[in-house]
Amino acid sequence: MPMSGYAVVAVETTGISPAGEHGVTEIAVIHVNAYGQPGDEWSTLVEPAGPSARMPVASPAGPHRTPPPFAAIAGDLAGLLADRVVVAHNLDFCVRFLVAEYDRLGIDVPLETGTGLCTLRMAREFLPEAGRSLRACCAAAGIEHHGVHHALATARATSGLLRHYLELAPAPPPWAQLLRTSRLLRWPRLRRNGTPPVHRGEVRAEAAHALSRLVDRLPRGEEPPDLDPYLDLVDHALVDPHISADADALDDTARYLRVSGTALATAHRHYLSALVRQASADGVLADAGREDLVRVTELLRIDRAALTDAVARARSGAGGEPVGPGGTRP
Repeated sequence: MPMSGYAVVAVETTGISPAGEHGVTEIAVIHVNAYGQPGDEWSTLVEPAGPSARMPVASPAGPHRTPPPFAAIAGDLAGLLADRVVVAHNLDFCVRFLVAEYDRLGIDVPLETGTGLCTLRMAREFLPEAGRSLRACCAAAGIEHHGVHHALATARATSGLLRHYLELAPAPPPWAQLLRTSRLLRWPRLRRNGTPPVHRGEVRAEAAHALSRLVDRLPRGEEPPDLDPYLDLVDHALVDPHISADADALDDTARYLRVSGTALATAHRHYLSALVRQASADGVLADAGREDLVRVTELLRIDRAALTDAVARARSGAGGEPVGPGGTRP
């Protein structure tokens, strides 16, 4: 059976969980052949449905173009994904949102994390010194990444990571079987409307917020690899101004990823401790930086006393110790 290629996918959304009717606001797909060479690109803004929906800050090019609803592009997108291995940076997140969008239309699609590739998870092997974020992984691999919170820019950067991994992997790569079996997945036959895509206007580089710079430099901790997708979404919840995220959304995400309460509490404590250590090293534990850290405790349901303890440890040089188990609110 001949090998297919890859479909590198990136989505922008209104939240970190599709619960509460959050949805996709932008999607991009890049076809990449089995050797890592990029081909056709497709992207469009999407008009999200539901009371929680809100479009990204960037506006479409042209004042009279309304982004299509997901229903209008569902067939076109399915045609782009069929017979290919789906690749994303945080595949769990991407697959969950796309499956939710198709579910709302009553359509069952064969999108599963087990049949795709996650460049975030793969970084543990190919970029062990890099942080979790796509920007950090690209920096470690020497790949340019422009246009944060922009689906096509994200897909381009992710395709660059995939090519980097293919260059480092043996030939054929360990996941070659996925390329062979992707043609066996039964995608529904949907009408392809050829809906004209609606693109953003000019994408300008966004100034990195102090918290964003801290998060980008966070090293991977000693948490199990299965926590990477969850902690990546914690990162996004803290620094992405275009999404709605709260503690309940993180709880829902943890349940979806089957993260136990004990593992979650431990990961949250380690996350806060690492963030405080990084803030101390960068000299931003002043009032403004402290306000950002207070927001972190609220998002992760950690008592502020734990933050005080973590700050004291960081300033005394004992920041390697995680905050105590009493730091998590019940």
